[in-house]
Amino acid sequence: MYHSKDVFRPTLLGIYHYHKPPFTYAITAVSYSIFGVNAFAARFFLIIFFMVQLCAVKRLAELLYPNQQSVGLMSMLIYCSIPLSIMGARNLTTDTYLTTFTILSILSWVQHSQKGKTHHFYLFYLFLALGFLTKGPVIFLPTIPFILCYSYSFPNEKKFSIHHILGPLLFIVVGLSWYVAVIIKEPQLLKYFLGTQTIDRVASNKFNRAEPIWYYFIFGTLAMLPWSLVFISKIKDAFKFKKGSNLTLTLGLLLPLLIYTMVSSKLVLYIQPLVVFMAIYLANLLLVISGEKAQLVKKYMLNFSMLILAVLAVFPFVNIDDIQLAKHYSIFPIIAIGLVFLIFRNAQKLERLTAPMITIITISTMILMSTFIFKGNQIKINAYKEVADFIQERNMDKRHLLVYNKILPSLAFHLNRNIISVRDGGFDHNREVQFQTNEDWRKFWLDTDYESDKRLLKVYQQNEASIFFAKTQTKPTPWYNQMKGKYENKKVFGKYVLFY
Repeated sequence: MYHSKDVFRPTLLGIYHYHKPPFTYAITAVSYSIFGVNAFAARFFLIIFFMVQLCAVKRLAELLYPNQQSVGLMSMLIYCSIPLSIMGARNLTTDTYLTTFTILSILSWVQHSQKGKTHHFYLFYLFLALGFLTKGPVIFLPTIPFILCYSYSFPNEKKFSIHHILGPLLFIVVGLSWYVAVIIKEPQLLKYFLGTQTIDRVASNKFNRAEPIWYYFIFGTLAMLPWSLVFISKIKDAFKFKKGSNLTLTLGLLLPLLIYTMVSSKLVLYIQPLVVFMAIYLANLLLVISGEKAQLVKKYMLNFSMLILAVLAVFPFVNIDDIQLAKHYSIFPIIAIGLVFLIFRNAQKLERLTAPMITIITISTMILMSTFIFKGNQIKINAYKEVADFIQERNMDKRHLLVYNKILPSLAFHLNRNIISVRDGGFDHNREVQFQTNEDWRKFWLDTDYESDKRLLKVYQQNEASIFFAKTQTKPTPWYNQMKGKYENKKVFGKYVLFY
């Protein structure tokens, strides 16, 4: 999108990619135009939106519990110390942007319900529309159950007015704008959006993301540790109240979670918006429970943190699956252990803030250590910057790069150019080319089943016109053996090899 300036038709490796609406792509392209095509630019707006989330979480907590001092600050701290919320801010996916618009839309609805100001009503529909432009109808999943529960707990008898027509109209104009624009150009996209991208994601394994029904109960709990166990232990208490913020937040989390569980396509980041409800609920809980119970939570957080930090301190000295990490990096978890003990010793001064501050130090250390681990073991985590660096250092970046039986947009990103994917044998990833308006896509997606593509590949083999990147094959096809034999040199990158 950055290169083509086409904001209507997202493109992945030379082929139109309509899997999601374009907001995430467009704002990332804007970042590239400001900072250049690099990892910093890719993550820049993720961090900005995460900071917006924190402010929105704080304000929403204060509105839901207006008489509870420090609930906003407590909610922010807990939200920051839940791994799932940080995972979203460090991965270039739609989920952090979707979560931001989810919080802002819910916040606008609550503000309108409490204060009655019209602009909050329109902001609700605007943020809902932006969420729809980010990930389609998924924006309704966390927002609508919460709003219904909130309206039940805090009924507001507002008379029908023109705003109740103009608000939804604003959503339709903004939220459906891209869909209408591309469907006008390609009418068959209507069936694609409704069938393939909605029904198939819910009911089939078309995108290879089907998981068992217990998936979120296990991996969601792990991704929200240590706070998920506190929430589970206290969840029954919320139902003691027939109405109120506790019940609203609990049902606002559980009802969408139940729907996510029933949907076939599952990824742990899908439930990132639900972290908001947990953080605010637990923030109020920590402020109202007795001193004895608060002390139990502090001890639990201390024990959890000590365990995680001890593992991180020992990790550089243990060889696990050949993962490399310099031993001197163990100083960071050791320092963190000292900080945790210092905070725990001053628990009386920090009062109820002790538990979230301990977990923030722990999560921050995990982020720091994971950064070092990922940087030193790129191939093992399917990152390919060192491959791109090798290609550029040897001035081979102008050659055709043939990638064997893999879809590697990250390699194209680091080279800042298109690459050529070669499909051979049993590779089952078929690109969706039904929306292409010409045959230009065939330059980037070659199939050894077609003689015309084979002839083109033979041309690429001549006069150092290409380089060939592939995963090491345990059962190589005849074409693969013939292909790699055309190159004089090779460079091994873990489980991958570059022929040149």
